[in-house]
Amino acid sequence: MIDGSMLAQIPVFDKLPQEDVALLMRMLCEETVPDGDVLMHEGEAGEFLVIVLEGELEIVKAMGTPDELSIAVPGVGEVVGEMGMINPEQGRVASVRARGPARVARLSRAQCELLVSRRPMLAFEMLRVVSERLRQTDDAIIRNLQQKNRQLQEAYGQLQEVQGRLLEQEQEERDRELALARYEHELRLARRIQQSMLPAQLPDLPGWQIAVRYQPAREVSGDFYDFLPARGRRLWMAVGDVTGKGVPAALVMATTRSTLRGVMQQAFSPAMALLQANELLCAEMPANVFVTSIVGLLDLDDGVLRYANAGHSLPFLSQAGNTLQLDATGVPLGLMPGMVYEEGVVTMQQGDELLLYSDGLLEARNLAGEMYGTQRIRQQLEADRVLYGAAQLSRMLDAVAAFAGPDWEQEDDITLLTVGSELD
Repeated sequence: MIDGSMLAQIPVFDKLPQEDVALLMRMLCEETVPDGDVLMHEGEAGEFLVIVLEGELEIVKAMGTPDELSIAVPGVGEVVGEMGMINPEQGRVASVRARGPARVARLSRAQCELLVSRRPMLAFEMLRVVSERLRQTDDAIIRNLQQKNRQLQEAYGQLQEVQGRLLEQEQEERDRELALARYEHELRLARRIQQSMLPAQLPDLPGWQIAVRYQPAREVSGDFYDFLPARGRRLWMAVGDVTGKGVPAALVMATTRSTLRGVMQQAFSPAMALLQANELLCAEMPANVFVTSIVGLLDLDDGVLRYANAGHSLPFLSQAGNTLQLDATGVPLGLMPGMVYEEGVVTMQQGDELLLYSDGLLEARNLAGEMYGTQRIRQQLEADRVLYGAAQLSRMLDAVAAFAGPDWEQEDDITLLTVGSELD
């Protein structure tokens, strides 16, 4: 019999309410695993995870080969196989076998996705466990390499001085390659997670045109954008920017995007969506990290756009020959609980176009240290009124690059998104 109190103490599930713990207990399929039986094979698609109820499992790289390496030995109460659940296309990164007789509880991908849809914060907890598992893998590989290096040093310790110098150079090169390989591995994982979080394709909406340009400053980004259909021919849209860059920002971006999608499915307005998202994120956000975001809800029939802003760059609306900034105030997400967000309303007519953007556009600098700024964005929009959608965004990026100069090294992620009502 699966012990509910034990489930409630497991780090991945310890924040679930009692009703979800009860649901989890009903979902889990208990099974006995004989000594040496293999539960998961390296390279296969990750379609389930297991919780250790009795005994021990062993996580192994290159199982059955001369390079076999034991990564970790999870015991009672630990979750195994969560990495394969995040990105099944990659395949499992290691094999798992029983280390003596064991008893486990199995949770399928579909069941896990159901829990995440009910509690989006569960995705953040899974990412945290994945990060810890990656650290254990890296530590085991490093210890294995260090052991081999010590053996090499002892074997060649009696060689002449020149041979010693050559070995030292060879060792330094190995260390550099190991550091580079580990860095590239982290980037590949973060990139796959991030790409799976962004929309695979833009909405195709009769009478409306949507375009996006997504330009990270590094291999991974802290920016995100999203679209979500709502009842009554309405469309949710969101753009956000996590403080910082690289892998840490990408992980927070993934959590924030999942949280916003969860609240937008239930909220009646952008202001309510930001309020609910902020309450959830404040409980989980790392220290000194926050997220700016703007959320809009567009009625595709009458063009009414409701929007709320959590400390994000003010959007522009090109309307009837004028270029307006849509102002609404609010504190960035994840800073303080109990925040209320102001909501604005505007009606988009045929030929109008909305521009949402991240501060990487606003804060791009030239050689003199000047920022591109809102005034240049406005001037560029007014100079290219005949352009629309993707053409407008391409011209905007060209203008920023020309302003910054030929040796410009982009310092921050840039995301541009336009939504336009097409002319007849």
